[in-house]
Amino acid sequence: MAEIRYRYALDLNDNIVDIRDNPTRKKIYRCLNCGRELRPVLGRSRRHHFRHLNTHDHLCKPESYLHKLAKLTFFKLYQQCVREGQPFEVEFVEQRVCNRLEAEYGVTCDIGDHYRRVDLTQHFPYAQLEARDGDFIPDVLLTNDHGEKLYFEVAVTHKSSDRKKDAGYRVIELDVSSESDIQPILDRHIVEGRHARFFHFKRIRKGDFCGGSCVDGLYPGTSEMFQLAVFVVHKSGKCILTQVSSVKAAALSNTAPYVKFLPVSQSKTDVFLREMEAAYRAGVRVKNCFLCRYHAENRSWRYHEGNPIFCKYLKKPFPSNHAAECEAYRPDEKVFPGQPQSQSPWQNRTISIKEDSRPRRYQKDRQASSSQDTTSPAKEDSRLHRYQKDRQASSGQNRTSPAKEDSRPRRQQENQQAEKQRAQDDDDTPPLQVGTCIFCGQRTTDWWWYQGETGECKCRDCYKKGLY
Repeated sequence: MAEIRYRYALDLNDNIVDIRDNPTRKKIYRCLNCGRELRPVLGRSRRHHFRHLNTHDHLCKPESYLHKLAKLTFFKLYQQCVREGQPFEVEFVEQRVCNRLEAEYGVTCDIGDHYRRVDLTQHFPYAQLEARDGDFIPDVLLTNDHGEKLYFEVAVTHKSSDRKKDAGYRVIELDVSSESDIQPILDRHIVEGRHARFFHFKRIRKGDFCGGSCVDGLYPGTSEMFQLAVFVVHKSGKCILTQVSSVKAAALSNTAPYVKFLPVSQSKTDVFLREMEAAYRAGVRVKNCFLCRYHAENRSWRYHEGNPIFCKYLKKPFPSNHAAECEAYRPDEKVFPGQPQSQSPWQNRTISIKEDSRPRRYQKDRQASSSQDTTSPAKEDSRLHRYQKDRQASSGQNRTSPAKEDSRPRRQQENQQAEKQRAQDDDDTPPLQVGTCIFCGQRTTDWWWYQGETGECKCRDCYKKGLY
């Protein structure tokens, strides 16, 4: 069995000893895992280490050694930091939201993700090693006087259970696969990343992070202009959704009768229509073509740019703010953008193919009679017969001819004539030549190769049998 070499051991006072500190051979050291005696090896040719007696190697598992080493190192160092007033810091990712303009304009600014550094000893002054907390036994339990808890877990071969992670408590899970992985603990500084995972930490923090740079029209720490999305209704009734700097936003609040600030991500057309309708219903004097009963969507590619409205009264395309100076402007709530579109009376009516193929005059008469409940099927058939009779009389056709008596629609007659022509063409198709197979000698028309001069062929049956 290979010799197990450890870097760390316990002395008689349960203090963790590092072999790099050159411990003396006169003292007794114990293994962190099995508790048996370790012997320091301080030779010149090999790397210094602690080792068991050879008879005890099989009683110790390196995985358990790493797990106990990490949690015991964290527990002892954390207690030392609390006693001596030293920080034990962690860093995790959080989203910062600047609320400097929230009170004045009702908007916030998402600055982005940043690492936040926190001293755990300032929030959790108490630490317990493998203390039971309800149904869980964390490796190290951190608590405070307010009832808040934090679990510190060491993951060597098995990670923390999902049930423990979903309990709602803050959890820090550190991956340890070698003795060097406890270095963040020794540095008293654990950073969230690939080998350190943080659960149930507050990820969004609001505050005044820009330091007043947004007042000058700049994003925090950059030269990029800071913009606010704002919906404005002017005194003339014209309205607009635009982006302005905080300096211009303050000027708009003093001049325009109606100003509403929005997040920058909402500066879209549907937001403009929604805010315009809301302002009208709130009693604001808004004049816009989207609210007029005569407005329609301008679908012309030539005039659509800058003129989304086609006025059905003036027969011209216009921008939506033309209503502020239009005498024909008539607001009507039935045509507001937020109102559902009215359906046609024919939208829910099913028309069969046979009914749709009848003459237009008969369809019009039936539509008029469908609103009356007293109309019977016999009267509808008599109306169709009367229409056929009137049509034949007006065209001067002779009723003695069966061909002229037929009053079916022209499209149906043309389709029947086309079918007759196709059937006639099929009858004129010359028959296939009968050939004699050169393999089986059978006379057949089912061949894939035929020689016209000799009448020889190769039939498909011989091809399927693999004769050629």
